[in-house]
Amino acid sequence: MKDVELHKSDDQSKHCDQSVEPSPLSSENPAAENTHDVKKSDLCKKQSDILVVEDSPITQMFLKKILIQFGHNVSVASDGIEALDKIKHQCFDLVFMDLEMPLLDGLSTMQKIKTLFDSHPSVIAVTAASSQKEIDRCYQAGTIDYIAKPFNIKMIESALER
Repeated sequence: MKDVELHKSDDQSKHCDQSVEPSPLSSENPAAENTHDVKKSDLCKKQSDILVVEDSPITQMFLKKILIQFGHNVSVASDGIEALDKIKHQCFDLVFMDLEMPLLDGLSTMQKIKTLFDSHPSVIAVTAASSQKEIDRCYQAGTIDYIAKPFNIKMIESALER
């Protein structure tokens, strides 16, 4: 696995803090601390900046197309290292994060996001594994939801509304 050399600077920590306040701890998911104060139900009603972190070009294209149809601004990263770089330079409301990727997997990427950035986007895990153990790992890492592969438009819409 490749080491990530990103260091938090004053510019990075201020980037998203200008217009977003941390949300209170959720009793359902205490790991959601310091995520943007964006209610998921609002994500279907307003234009949001969303990052899709996925190594499969087909899945990237599918997610991007659907999210754009819902009226969102969408950026794509092919792995965790690219995602960290994009989050360093742009404030995102939400991230769809694949768990199995080369270089830096989704759970490790989420951990680094929480460590490196004072204010960070909410994350929806995208995983082919849907066992209860894997779902629990997602929530323990700080995701607000998960989508099991293969997924469809309704599943994405439901995740944005929940």
